[in-house]
Amino acid sequence: MNARVLGLTFEALVFVTMHATDHVTLEAFESAVIDIDNVLQAQRLFGDPDYLLRVATRDLPAFNSCTTTVSPASPGCSGSAPPL
Repeated sequence: MNARVLGLTFEALVFVTMHATDHVTLEAFESAVIDIDNVLQAQRLFGDPDYLLRVATRDLPAFNSCTTTVSPASPGCSGSAPPL
């Protein structure tokens, strides 16, 4: 999939920190992430943060909307932030 062809011209890396890291919670989070069309790639990290997501949206306001809607609703997710 070419994100630019789809009009997704803004791309960001997002760190995700989990408040629970048990197997059931991580599987629920990963299942939720699979359903998010804007997430192009997800990597499980060991340490803090717990995940690195590659997210593509049409612009910065769409990105902000995506991250503020998804993070609080994602199972076990205590927060997300773009890397510094």
